[in-house]
Amino acid sequence: MAKNRTPDYGRCGADAVLGLPRHPPERFPSLRRLPYTTTRPRLSITILSLAAPAPLLLAQADAPFAWSQGYEHSPEPVLQPVDLLAGPDGGVISISRAWSNGSLQGAAEIVVVALDANGDPLWNWEATSPADPWGFGLEGQYVAGATDDAGRLYLTYSLPMQSRLVAFDHHGSVRWQRSITEPSGAPHYHTTCVATNPTGGVHVGGSAYVDTFPIGAVHSFDADGVLLWEQSVAQSPSGPVSSLPFGLLIGPGGESYLYGQHDFFTGYSYFGCLHVFSPSGNLLAGLGGGSSIESAFCHAALDSNGGLSLVETGYTSGFFGGDRIFRLTGFSLSGSAPTGVNLASVPGAFYSVRDLAVLPNGDRLIAHSEATPRLLRVAHDGTQLTPWTLPGNPPGELFGVLAMPDGSAVVTGFLDAPSRTFYARFDPTGVIEWIGDVSGVHVAFWPQREALPVPTDYDLTQDDRGNVFVAGRRQTTTGGTSLTTAKLLQGGPVGTAYCGPAVPNSTGAPGQLRVFGTDVRSLDNLTLLATDLPAGSAVMMLASQQQGLVFQPGGSSGVLCLGGTIGRYAAPGQIRHVTGAGSTSLQLDLDTIPRPNSVYSAVAGQTWSFQAWYRDASGSVATSNFTQAVAVPLQ
Repeated sequence: MAKNRTPDYGRCGADAVLGLPRHPPERFPSLRRLPYTTTRPRLSITILSLAAPAPLLLAQADAPFAWSQGYEHSPEPVLQPVDLLAGPDGGVISISRAWSNGSLQGAAEIVVVALDANGDPLWNWEATSPADPWGFGLEGQYVAGATDDAGRLYLTYSLPMQSRLVAFDHHGSVRWQRSITEPSGAPHYHTTCVATNPTGGVHVGGSAYVDTFPIGAVHSFDADGVLLWEQSVAQSPSGPVSSLPFGLLIGPGGESYLYGQHDFFTGYSYFGCLHVFSPSGNLLAGLGGGSSIESAFCHAALDSNGGLSLVETGYTSGFFGGDRIFRLTGFSLSGSAPTGVNLASVPGAFYSVRDLAVLPNGDRLIAHSEATPRLLRVAHDGTQLTPWTLPGNPPGELFGVLAMPDGSAVVTGFLDAPSRTFYARFDPTGVIEWIGDVSGVHVAFWPQREALPVPTDYDLTQDDRGNVFVAGRRQTTTGGTSLTTAKLLQGGPVGTAYCGPAVPNSTGAPGQLRVFGTDVRSLDNLTLLATDLPAGSAVMMLASQQQGLVFQPGGSSGVLCLGGTIGRYAAPGQIRHVTGAGSTSLQLDLDTIPRPNSVYSAVAGQTWSFQAWYRDASGSVATSNFTQAVAVPLQ
């Protein structure tokens, strides 16, 4: 059965131009996967074993947390998230930077880690560059990634005087790589954004500097790395000024939306700027901002009809002068999108808008902070709706937002008390369902204004099944930071528990099994989550269409609640191990439910029962035990 997935066609503002000083002649990094044999053993990734993070006290309910996976980098002690992308088969790809000191300076390396749907490492890859005189080895901030509909990664990053695009296969091997320069030959070119085309191939946007004026550009490659077309953007839609792209999106018809700002440089003023290109590279349309003297299009999102929404931020007077204003602008090639919705005018606000998403009903969600985190909402026709807020309006900020298929929203942000990064889910009516912590102790982020929407301590994405992945930084005992990626289950629990409570194990509690996801067979989204188990124990999940009741089978301490033909999830990667928090999970593939000598594809109308069988000890005697079982009727 074919599975539909939602690729990361490019997140708006994945990284932005910082206007950093120019660098000495290029020094190429080495490109490789981990594990590897190298004469430079200084590069290493250490996979950590992490317990589930504790939910915050203001939680309405515990977040359905499947797993967390942490990794450290040596000797560069500071890891900073750049992008989190949906990978193949329900997995996730994390892109981060490693820095040689705590001020995000010194030698910089790009670190890519791919995890499968159960949090197990698939492959790692690094690009490294020695420290340069300015303290930013790989041009510091110039990193962005996107995945195609097969889950393959495209990564772009900048070196001194040049940029690169690298295409990977599912196993982390480099399929091809290209050096990218500005089409007219302008020097100091840096790619800043990348997006994959739903019809195949990849587009890259960037900017170069001629004297002090930036020139934007966009490049189109096919899936095999052949350059199809490229265009410079030497002037804005509203006048002969330069362009500085922040993000790139590709519409359902293959059209490219390159957005950011255009600079006059007279008095340091700039305005939001959008260019739209046809699939063959012709300039179709443009849009200039104008809500203030200084502004920029910093976030963008497409709706299901191909309409584009842009968040413009700026100031009412001069260079960072007057009130901070925010404006939602709509754009459509058909001319049907609303324009010019003023969201807020905030005296003295500086860091306030972080992300933009579109719900299935067309409502726009803007991650906004004015003393407290909140989601601003604007209907498709431009009507401003009641914002969604956290219980008690605690002080803090919102960093990112995901619009979920059922009309709910998942956010991540920062709370001042206690000081930590959080994630939360709003139901379709705006009520908080749960809220929790992913990064433990928050690390003070490197702030940037909205015109430069660089990632800080967070990122989040969702897979084709609607499961959410979040990333955050943790402080290490050595003064650096490690990176943690966690999977949050969406939907459920589903099914009916029976044959419980189970026999208590060595923890003193009975093991429990819950099933998250959906019972709709065509969506193929079920995850088994076992909790209250002995830390470190091996766990095997079991499945059957029949129920049973067998006490202490094979000398076990528990009760087998399945009957008939019982399938064991014992293939490589399916035997799970319990975390320090006493839990483990397994993402199911309903096309390949195990049988004793084969696999079986479940069909709607069947009821499947699941149970977890795990190792334990009774005193000094090794034994095993079972959770209760759960029966799930498939619709």
